[in-house]
Amino acid sequence: MRTDVTIRVGVTLVLAAYLLGAGLAQAQPGPSEKSLDEILDGLGSSSRGMGSKSKSTGGAGRIAIPIQFETGSATISPASREQLATVAEALRRPELRGDRIRIEGHTDNVGGNAYNQALSERRADAVRRYLIDRFGIAAVQLEAVGYGEDRPVRDVDPDSAAGRALNRRVELVNLGASAAAAEPSSGEAEAPPGVRVLVTHMADGKEEVLPAGGVLLSDASYRISITPERESYVYVYQLDNTGKMQALFPNADIGAGRNPLRGGRTVQVPSDGTWLTLDQIRGREQLIAIAAARELDDPKAMAFEAAAAARDGGDAAARGVNAVPAAGVHGDPLRDVFTYRFVFVHK
Repeated sequence: MRTDVTIRVGVTLVLAAYLLGAGLAQAQPGPSEKSLDEILDGLGSSSRGMGSKSKSTGGAGRIAIPIQFETGSATISPASREQLATVAEALRRPELRGDRIRIEGHTDNVGGNAYNQALSERRADAVRRYLIDRFGIAAVQLEAVGYGEDRPVRDVDPDSAAGRALNRRVELVNLGASAAAAEPSSGEAEAPPGVRVLVTHMADGKEEVLPAGGVLLSDASYRISITPERESYVYVYQLDNTGKMQALFPNADIGAGRNPLRGGRTVQVPSDGTWLTLDQIRGREQLIAIAAARELDDPKAMAFEAAAAARDGGDAAARGVNAVPAAGVHGDPLRDVFTYRFVFVHK
């Protein structure tokens, strides 16, 4: 169980952005800024006769746009603000306004995998927030996800300066008008929303991803990231070896995040960039995430049921639909609720 919290608590369209990589001693020149017409042409807008093709094939409409970040951070450089204003103007055009856009973050291979994964998520989310907060792009139109260094650009040397400059990018994928539909058809059962939970911790001065069944020592510094597949109500609890369960999200004491969460957007716990700390109660611990399309009356009871229903006994992540009735909840088994269990060892 955690203690001593320091509060802190993702047409096909691709926007390839120039990102200043962490650990890069000297910036490499990025591509020149693109005009509104160039962006609309690159996006394959329907007004230019490309919309139907790009939206159905999922592979057309790619354009490189220079977006710079401060080194090793998700802070957008002032030099890129005008370019993002042009991007926002393109997204407000009638031919693109109804489409849902996924913002994908990518990094080069400098630094550790866990660090790059987290950095790509933060940068993608920074672009999303900037377009929403500064230019009023509809929040439901944008989602953000990070891929770290796992998806380099093809046919480039990832270890060269030029290759790394190309791999430091943000890609926006236009999911099409149908993906922006707000509600499923009536009378049709909707699958429960999935949620991804990632645990990172400090190891030898570096951020590392904790694998399922991994080991954390007492007083270890760690944080949780939560990424729902689509808009949903998410609840995350930590259960220690004594049976004590504590809410990590939502929890106003360790973060400002609240439900419902937007699809594809990663939320950090704590939300202010600091860390959670383990107490001295050692043993097998679990993180249990509950997600649903609706607000739940007693998600903590469901988390207890999910833990009790687990029969594997091993140190592994388990995900799936919770078909176990929860205490205090009426009706049939909760087949519209998604649960995720992440088990680790506290030594």
